[in-house]
This record gives sequence, structure tokens and C-alpha cells, in this order.
Amino acid sequence: MLGCLKTETYLRRYAERAGFAPEIRGTTTDYFFARTLVTAGVGVSLIPSIALTPEISGLAAVPVRPPGPVRHTLSRSRAARPPAAPRSR
Repeated sequence: MLGCLKTETYLRRYAERAGFAPEIRGTTTDYFFARTLVTAGVGVSLIPSIALTPEISGLAAVPVRPPGPVRHTLSRSRAARPPAAPRSR
């Protein structure tokens, strides 16, 4: 989920540094909605720190390491994630 369209460049840049290319399926400027989708396991989102409140159970905010935008990467907390499926070799 992409926030405002201005963050797309940041999202693509940091995803590339992390070793993946994001599949952007939607955009929203409603950060609470984006956080709700992340909590549901639909994806990740870059949001400003001011949008981290109120706290949502099961959601973890991970600061983007400098140099970077003043945003956090959201993911479901480990406790909220289902067990990973075994990998086949």
C-alpha cells in the first residue's frame, strides 16, 4: 500500500536496498486505513511518525535507517504472524 504518490520514489528506493521490488496495488493518504491493511497482513506501508498513534495491537513500526525519509516501515508483529510455511528445496 502506497501512501501519497510522493512517497513512491522512497518506497521503491528502500525496497531495492532491501532486495525486493514492491508490488504496489493501491494508494491512500488515510494512514489509519493503511495501518489497518498492514495489520490484516495485506502488505507494508511507509508512513510518517505522526501517524503511528493511536497504537494498533499487532503492528510493529520499524524506523528506516538513515539516510532516509522520516517514515517507518510497518509490518505485522511477529506475535501476530502465522507460522511460516516450510520451504521446499
